[in-house]
Amino acid sequence: MDMKKIPVILDTDIGSDIDDTWALAMLLRSPEFDVRYIITSEDNTVHKAKLTAKMCDEMGHGDIPIGVGFRTIKDEGINPQAAWVGDYDFSDYPGRIDEDGIAGFVETVMASDEKITVLAIGPLQNIAMAIVREPKVADRIRIIGAHGSIYKGHSDDHPDSEYNLRARTAEAQNILRSRVEFIFVPLDVTAHLVLDGENYQRVLRAREAGDVYAKCVLDNFDAWMVANNCTYYKTQSTCLYDTAVIYRALSDELFECEDLPLWMDDGAYTKIDPERGKMINCAVRWRDVGAFYDFLTARLLGEA
Repeated sequence: MDMKKIPVILDTDIGSDIDDTWALAMLLRSPEFDVRYIITSEDNTVHKAKLTAKMCDEMGHGDIPIGVGFRTIKDEGINPQAAWVGDYDFSDYPGRIDEDGIAGFVETVMASDEKITVLAIGPLQNIAMAIVREPKVADRIRIIGAHGSIYKGHSDDHPDSEYNLRARTAEAQNILRSRVEFIFVPLDVTAHLVLDGENYQRVLRAREAGDVYAKCVLDNFDAWMVANNCTYYKTQSTCLYDTAVIYRALSDELFECEDLPLWMDDGAYTKIDPERGKMINCAVRWRDVGAFYDFLTARLLGEA
């Protein structure tokens, strides 16, 4: 019997930090997902759409529609993976690319006969703008997002103002006040996700053996590291925050989750507040982070 796939939209600020690149490869190599649309967010979303298109094309997923999200800067900005993108253009992509990604997002959601899971691994302006453009979107999506910081953040002794919420605070507050179903994968479980040891070496060896997913990820990682003047990528990844979101869309088995009434202040701190808070399911601790690293590696290599 055919497996019923999970319909998803990926909303990503890929091309800023490198973790989105790993997350995209993990998503595309997960047969459980029906990827209906990918939209780029934050800064130069045109460049980010080209990066996304080239990655999808090279990994054999050139049929996925891609949308250019709301562009928050007018100049070229800092694009650390530009050397890998090269002169790849929208005309090179075999699938559809929408220059108005908000319209494409809305169309994709409204055309679905079932609720769509939005994997939000960047700031939330695209989703907020889509709901303003078509309020019915709010009832037809659930968001699983790399957002928030509940009990701890980048350090273990206090929560932080999390970047994806801080970057577009008003939009995030509007969504958190809305009726949209939201699941948080916060800094509590994402802030220290580094792939190293034998798992990382396996990905390196897969590139050498010609695996297109490993090659796409690590060639991008090479370009990103050169642009950021880093040298330690031969032994480990940088922090792979967003890969936890892809896993959470598949399972909560490796997480300890809590339903919490969360309210966000103007500094983008998420606080437990029974009076003002919205009930949000949050992955707050790992049950077995080692098992996650094994799963991530196997998934990137097409073994799970």
